[in-house]
Amino acid sequence: MRKGRKAYLLVTKAGKRIMKKALWTGEEHCVGRDPAQADIVLDNSLVSRRHCRILWDDEAECFWVRDISSNGCSVSGKGTLIHDVFVKAEPGEEILITNTDYKLCLIFEKRRRWMGKDK
Repeated sequence: MRKGRKAYLLVTKAGKRIMKKALWTGEEHCVGRDPAQADIVLDNSLVSRRHCRILWDDEAECFWVRDISSNGCSVSGKGTLIHDVFVKAEPGEEILITNTDYKLCLIFEKRRRWMGKDK
């Protein structure tokens, strides 16, 4: 993977896409129910006001996920996260919010290729 690629969080609920949020390197993004405390807002009473934090690390080419909720969350293949501990997540893995239909998929921007002819 190339350095400087844009990373995104794709949010789905019951299999339907509801949001795509750009993640900037070195900046923590908060997922939660409270719009005053979270920049990725999920409207469900089982989602904590501040549920988890996600950090895109361009140098390491990975994501870091930290559960800060009382309800819990997990990363696909890694099980339930330990409260307040960052866990490494690879592109394509999903964050599951416990007891809800929300799935958050960590993805990269797709590169478009020019298919025309050069003059």
